[in-house]
Amino acid sequence: MGAVQTLPATGHACAVNYPMSQPFSRKFLSGSPAAYRQWRENKLIGCSQTAAGRCIDIADPWSLTADEIRQLADSIKHHNFVLYRYDPHRYGSWEPVRALCAQMGLRTTVDNPLSDENGVSTLYDRTGETDFHDRRYIPYSSRPLNWHTDGYYSEGSGTIRSFVLHCERAASLGGENNLLDHEMAYLRLRDRHPALAEALTSPDIMTIPENLQGDVRIRKRFRGTVFSVDRDTGCLYMRYTQRRHNIHWRDDPRVSMALNVLDDLLNTGFPEKLTVRLSPGQGMLCNNILHCRAAYADRAGAGPDTGRLFYRIRFSERIRPPDRVLQGRP
Repeated sequence: MGAVQTLPATGHACAVNYPMSQPFSRKFLSGSPAAYRQWRENKLIGCSQTAAGRCIDIADPWSLTADEIRQLADSIKHHNFVLYRYDPHRYGSWEPVRALCAQMGLRTTVDNPLSDENGVSTLYDRTGETDFHDRRYIPYSSRPLNWHTDGYYSEGSGTIRSFVLHCERAASLGGENNLLDHEMAYLRLRDRHPALAEALTSPDIMTIPENLQGDVRIRKRFRGTVFSVDRDTGCLYMRYTQRRHNIHWRDDPRVSMALNVLDDLLNTGFPEKLTVRLSPGQGMLCNNILHCRAAYADRAGAGPDTGRLFYRIRFSERIRPPDRVLQGRP
């Protein structure tokens, strides 16, 4: 489980109330058709009203305007993610990214073994470095990343409810990301196969062994479900990975069938799936949606100072922009 630290407040104060989220009632997961139909209708209406692939222009990430916050919030409300961009020549490094996140209510970072003291993971291809010995950490390579949500192996204070992925330098070739709102994944799966969607809400269907480095336990063993209701927010939460290495699924025909159907849908069948190739100064802020990454290649001789470079910061909060800004109050 990752350690948790709280970033200092930056920019606008964060309100306690959060009117943007659409709570995913626990009744949905226990089979209440009426509650689910109402939530489904609201979700589909919201998605149809806002373009998921729209990129919001940010003039100054250190000081978002009220209109910028509302535009970012509108996309997040309906799609659980938003794309943004600002001038990469004027605002380089990870600090402006952190400042932008803080103004959207994200302050408590969740680190991992390769993040720094600020909770920032600097993602580049480290496989050629002599001191990089752990090939399990695929984000720090140029290899493809299968569909997953971040922190599917964490719980409690290490739960990752949101993260930002920001491009400082793009690869010479490849590195595209596929994005999908996890709520839409549940909606489409339940519409087509209600029994299989229910199977993925069963407790303890996935087990991830503890992470050991020598005699040091980096992370304890995790057992849990795929779809659940987050106790702290009342919203749908998803833990998932297409990896089949170092993960054990319950020996249950319904679970196996559900995973196969979900895999097929992720690879071919979701109309809401978005493919993006982030350019320098562009980023994606989300409530821990489903995502994957294509393999990439840098030009010959590229390294940490010249090749593909992304910043990733994970947070234990969902995105919570200031209520007073969303309501148009000064």
